[in-house]
Amino acid sequence: MMTRTPSGTYVIPGMETRWPARGRLPAGHAWSVTTILGILDKPGLRYWYGYQQRDAEREAARLAVVEAQEPIQPGEAGAAWLLDAMAARSSRALAAIETSAKAMDLGSLIHAAIEARLLGERFDEADMGDEAKRCLAAWAEWVEAVHLDSMAVEQRVYSEVERYAGTLDCVAELDGSIVPGAPQRIVAVIDWKTSGAKSGRAIYPEWLMQVSAYSHAYCLRDRGAAWALVVRLPKTTEAIAATEVACGRPFEVAILSPKEQRRYMLAFLRVKDAHDAMMQIEKRTL
Repeated sequence: MMTRTPSGTYVIPGMETRWPARGRLPAGHAWSVTTILGILDKPGLRYWYGYQQRDAEREAARLAVVEAQEPIQPGEAGAAWLLDAMAARSSRALAAIETSAKAMDLGSLIHAAIEARLLGERFDEADMGDEAKRCLAAWAEWVEAVHLDSMAVEQRVYSEVERYAGTLDCVAELDGSIVPGAPQRIVAVIDWKTSGAKSGRAIYPEWLMQVSAYSHAYCLRDRGAAWALVVRLPKTTEAIAATEVACGRPFEVAILSPKEQRRYMLAFLRVKDAHDAMMQIEKRTL
C-alpha cells in the first residue's frame, strides 16, 4: 500500500530495486506531484498574501481610530500618531483576521465533506460556517448538472517510468454533453480546488499540470484515456459573487481532453526535471 511521508514523498512497496536512491530521494520513494510543483512561483498566492496584509493594516487603522482618546490632529503629527497606533495594534489586527490558517482549514474541511458525500459516509456539516456551506452547495450544483457517478475517491497513483506519485481527488463518469463532440458519458479525473480569489476566473496553469499528471498516472494502469477536470469552488462571499459574475454560476471548471493533457504533462515533466536537479544540488551543499 502506498504511503505518504512528511518529507513530500510516497513510498511504493516493491519498487526499491527499480527506484534506487537518488540524491535526497530514498530507494522505493517518489516525489509527490504537489511537492514537485511547489518549486513554481505562484503569483496568485502573492496577491492573496498582499490582500491579507492590506486587510490587516486596515483593521489596525480602524482599531486605532475607534480607540483614540482625543481627536486626531491633521497633518504630519496626526499621520505619525496613526502609524504608531497602528504598529501597537498590528498583532491584534493579524489575530483578528487569521486568514491563512482559516483558509487552509476551510479548504481541508470542504474536501473532507466532499469525500464523505461521495463515499456515502457520515460527516457532520451542521457546524460548518456559511461560507463552507455555500462552497459545498456550489459543488453539489455542479455534480447534479453533470450527473456525476464516482468510480474512485482519494485514489493514490504513481508513474513507474517518470517516478512521481500523488493522490487524486476523484475519478468519475460524467455527462458527455459538457464537451462538444464527446460521447454520451465520459470518464474524468477530477481535482477539486477551493479558492478565495476575487477575480472571478482563477484556475492556474499549475493546477492543470497537476491534474494532467494524475490523469497520466491513472491511465497507465490499463484504464485507457480519461478527460481531466479542475473544478474551482470559491470559498468566500466575495469570491462566490465574482465567480457568478464571470462564469454565470458559483463555480469554475477547466476541461482537458486526453490530447490537451499532453501539453500540460510535458510542462509538468520539465518542472520535475528542474525539481530533481535542485534536490541534487541541495544534497551536495548540505
